[in-house]
Order: sequence, then C-alpha cells, then structure tokens
Amino acid sequence: MGELEIDTIPPTLVTVKDSNSCEKNPHLGSILCHMDEGVLEGILIERHGFDATASERLCTSKGQDHCLFEISIPLPE
Repeated sequence: MGELEIDTIPPTLVTVKDSNSCEKNPHLGSILCHMDEGVLEGILIERHGFDATASERLCTSKGQDHCLFEISIPLPE
C-alpha cells in the first residue's frame, strides 16, 4: 500500500505515498486502489469499531504524486 499519513483519529483523510504497485502499472493500480479502500475500511471497522467508508480521491495511477482516500464515518445516533 505504501507509507500512510492519517489526518486525525478517527480519520477523515488518509494519504498514501510511495505506492509502487499503482505507479508502475496504471491498469493494475486501479484494481489495487479498490482493494486498498476495502483494506482501510476493514482496519477501521475491525480494529477501531468505526463503520467507515473509504473513497479514493487522488491516485498515482492517474498521474498524481500520491493517493488520497476520503474516509466517511457516520455520526452515532
């Protein structure tokens, strides 16, 4: 996945730097980015109890210098 930077706890943005798998093969990178969304969601749900949804906003496979995932966590009722 690369080097992760998390903005806050619970996170709202996760930046991934040095994601070599996406940079080297844009077609494979697109598939791996969807997998990374699921991995981030799984970590937040299983380890921290946050019912999270991750959405990719930037990607090295599309020419950006890093990947950026937006994390949505519903407010408790």
